[in-house]
Amino acid sequence: MRIISLFLLLLFTGCAIGRKMSFENKNVAPDYTKAKSMIVGFQDSRAYVLEGKQKPSFCGQLKTTVQIPYNMQTKSGKPLAVEFTNAVVASLSKLDIKAMPMLIELNTQQDSMLARFNRTEAERLVYFNVKQWEANLTPTFTDMRYDVTWELVISVYDRSGSLLATKSVADRVTKKPFQLAGSKEYLQIIADEVFTAQVKILLNDPAVKASLVN
Repeated sequence: MRIISLFLLLLFTGCAIGRKMSFENKNVAPDYTKAKSMIVGFQDSRAYVLEGKQKPSFCGQLKTTVQIPYNMQTKSGKPLAVEFTNAVVASLSKLDIKAMPMLIELNTQQDSMLARFNRTEAERLVYFNVKQWEANLTPTFTDMRYDVTWELVISVYDRSGSLLATKSVADRVTKKPFQLAGSKEYLQIIADEVFTAQVKILLNDPAVKASLVN
């Protein structure tokens, strides 16, 4: 038994080192194909990022069987918020919806963001606040536990700075498939499903849709 445990420890440790995640090529298009021109931006407000405990590119953690954590970063090295932004803009553009990205720094204030928006010709600002996002893989004595935790908020503004619509989603999903060793690839699949589903929920919210289409 000790030999088997050691083997699994070494196997999982090898899998954990240098692992990356990617989100900027995911399809997160809404159900509608016509909308006003917009500026789209995600802002990272995760507490551990703002406090400098994690990088803006932090995606989550892989842990070994003795619970040694290995941080996962974006494969591109870009902030997670930038990858999320690129995914949404690319998905909207494929529908011929005019969307441009806004790169929003960690401590950017709302008035500054709205001022930048007003220097463009876009009709709407679609602002996403990433309050929580983390994908984790944790081995236990009996199985491999995959967790994705999220809290995302969308807010839509017009050119006068008025808030037209807002919607939030927050939850945690846990899966425990029977596996002898953890799989970063499987964690990526779960995280992809969460990301695409939750962004679509936000964009398809009736009030959000009305603010973007009408």
